[in-house]
Order: sequence, then C-alpha cells, then structure tokens
Amino acid sequence: MTDKKKLTPDRLMQAKAFLDNGVISKDQFIEMTHGQSDYETNDDSQQLLKIIDKIDSIEQHLLKLESLISKLDEKVSNQR
Repeated sequence: MTDKKKLTPDRLMQAKAFLDNGVISKDQFIEMTHGQSDYETNDDSQQLLKIIDKIDSIEQHLLKLESLISKLDEKVSNQR
C-alpha cells in the first residue's frame, strides 16, 4: 500500500499555467504533477509564486510607464 498523494485539480492547473507561461520546464512540470517531498514541493511552489508576483509587479510598472510615455508624447505634440 502506498501513501502517494493524489494530484489535485488546482495543483494540475497551477503546474500547467507555469509550464504554459515558461516559468517551469517540462521536467519541472512532471515533478510538480507526479510528486516529491512536501518540503521541496512547498519550497518550489513558494519560489514560483514569488516569481509570478514579481512578473506581475513588473507588468504593472510597464503599464504605468506606457501611460506616462503616452501623456508625454501628447504634450510634446501639442507644443508643436
């Protein structure tokens, strides 16, 4: 009898999203979906979540910069 944990749908969706977004490799996807020690899984998951949070933060900064550039461009165009 094995104590292998079942793969939850949330875990599978998370792993698939990471793979699709290039955050993890195919080998890492297999590790995420086929199990490893709880400590490693939690540690890896936390690191991946931090990466995604950082990417989201960078995207927000880029959107702000694009907005500021657009406003600056409008002002320059209006001064001509």
